[in-house]
Amino acid sequence: MSLRHLSTGKSAQFFRPRRRLSKNAAAGIVRRVSANRSGRIQEKKIREELTVDGTVVHVTYVCFPIESEPAFLAGSGLKETKYAYLLLIEAPDTIAVFKRSVDGMMQALSRYILPWRYEELGGVYSASAPAFEKISLRAMSVAATVVKRRSLEADNLAESMAVMGVHRSIPYSFRARGTEGTHTVSPGSARISRRDTRAQLEELVKWVIRTGAELKTGAVNYPNTFLAEFCTAVPLSELPAGTKPTAILFDFSDLRSSWEETPGDYEFKVMHSARSNSGHILADREIQALLTMAEQVLTIDGDEISYISSRDKTHVVGHIRMNKNSITVRSGLLDQVAIRNLNISKRLSTYANEHGNFLITFSEPEYGYAHGQLFRDMSLLGSIDSLMRIFESQGALSAVTEEKAVSPTEFGHEGIFRFVEHHVVPAGACLVCDDLGDEWADYISAEATSIPPRLQFIHCKHATPSASATAMQEPIGQAIKNLSRMFKGAEAFSAKTDSKWSRLYSDTQIPRIRRGGTPAQVKQAFKTVVEEPNTERSVVLVLSGLSVNELTREFDALRAGTARPHVSQLLWLLSEFVSACREHGVRPHLICQP
Repeated sequence: MSLRHLSTGKSAQFFRPRRRLSKNAAAGIVRRVSANRSGRIQEKKIREELTVDGTVVHVTYVCFPIESEPAFLAGSGLKETKYAYLLLIEAPDTIAVFKRSVDGMMQALSRYILPWRYEELGGVYSASAPAFEKISLRAMSVAATVVKRRSLEADNLAESMAVMGVHRSIPYSFRARGTEGTHTVSPGSARISRRDTRAQLEELVKWVIRTGAELKTGAVNYPNTFLAEFCTAVPLSELPAGTKPTAILFDFSDLRSSWEETPGDYEFKVMHSARSNSGHILADREIQALLTMAEQVLTIDGDEISYISSRDKTHVVGHIRMNKNSITVRSGLLDQVAIRNLNISKRLSTYANEHGNFLITFSEPEYGYAHGQLFRDMSLLGSIDSLMRIFESQGALSAVTEEKAVSPTEFGHEGIFRFVEHHVVPAGACLVCDDLGDEWADYISAEATSIPPRLQFIHCKHATPSASATAMQEPIGQAIKNLSRMFKGAEAFSAKTDSKWSRLYSDTQIPRIRRGGTPAQVKQAFKTVVEEPNTERSVVLVLSGLSVNELTREFDALRAGTARPHVSQLLWLLSEFVSACREHGVRPHLICQP
């Protein structure tokens, strides 16, 4: 067996050379990654010089056996032999790492490499305007009501999807088709893969040399790619002075999915201490509980990561470290959890840092840190004017002093509920009160005779006048959570009518059907509206504590850099609301005081 037998896919991690890799250093890397071998090394090459098409490269290679229990067994004592390998190709512009089932490589190589910047990876093979076929996104938000990760796929996404509202999304993986083939790039892990047949060494070297040249010009191409429609990658040094991290959300969904698909390949162990090598192996139920607990939103105060318990007590569970070009995290809990996969073991905190499995938000909401990179929503401040266009001011809201003003027989005129019935929904619309219980909205209306037909979900909130983000969180969260219910079929609305709307409101004599006739007529109105392909769907927030004039002054101060801290959070919340509505094809509308 020799290196000439190697035949593998064109998929590698790419790094920028930092310093020359000596023969001794390369030999040390080989010793480290093969330390757990179960037999003799099959083949070893240490920085062997190779010339391909006139370009000189250096190749380091090792292949060796490892033993592990078969994935479909647990505690059997049986072992199967697999073969691991590491191939380093040092080209003039880049170092490429091909590997399988090796441990410790990144720690050993870290002194000799630097990461390629996000925009360099994002612009690779993009000079010929490639078609983006698939993109995986994560939201620049830790809010519980936001869809945190999603994937989009089409022959050409730039022509198939609306980009309105996507500026709050971070691309963490994408596949693009161009004149030089189809490549998948994952900037967080520095991995580039080409859709191709398996290749031997010389063909792999040619691809690495070409990819290295592409990486050198990637940043020039990046602004002209489809990726530029999303959050923009910026250096960590661009964070404005005084900007503080405010929250962190760990995301182990990829790890969870891999474990659920092949549980026998993984072992989770809680060590007796962060430095201990012995501990308790977790059962499946305990692993689920661990990942669920780790994926909660945690607050950041200074460099401390804190968890606030149900009893409102704060517990420090870790720390963040602001490095020159990156942010790393340490957590006592994650340090005590060791994951073993295919004979490779590492602490969960190390896994999180290596894979960038966390999102950090900041006091300036246009910034977010994910997948080892700082991102900036360049459109956030610029979106203020368009955001303000969803607002409608109504002076009658100033007379509202309560939210519901419930009496035994009616909603009082001083309440925001009566305001909705008199001032928000047209007289000819069918209107039901859906407040309490299985609540989709406070009110739902259907206009079957309008052109086009209209379906409205209306969410109300009475509060004292304020531009506070806190007061907005509940109605916006409720509205986003229920967006998908606007696309329920006629059967769901009919069931709602039978089980809830045909009855009285709570312990009163107030009918839930406020307008629209009998339950049968209500069912028909909603059936007509939801089955009509041209129906316009809208979400209406009615907020008595918000003023258009006050909000305009606050946002003007934000643009001038003199706003109070909570104003940027309010802008972020409104942007999240509008983006979520547009992604669902729903029109956002907000009614407040002048």
